[in-house]
Amino acid sequence: MRKKIIMREKMIPQKNVVGTEENGDIDIDPRQTPREKLDSEIHELVHALWPEEPENLVRLKARKISKAMWRLNYRRVVEI
Repeated sequence: MRKKIIMREKMIPQKNVVGTEENGDIDIDPRQTPREKLDSEIHELVHALWPEEPENLVRLKARKISKAMWRLNYRRVVEI
């Protein structure tokens, strides 16, 4: 059965930690540049979808996906 993935912004107090994932619950620290945040979101999604993947492969996959999406002009639009 597929788990529900929930992503939210949350200040993460741990030093050098910008995202966490546990059982499909993803927290992303908003204190990042848009490019870094995209990479963190994808990184944590990869963890949620493939929890058995070693960290080095998660980093590689997230970096490649986020780089491609950024080049395709993916940007978050925030309505005021």
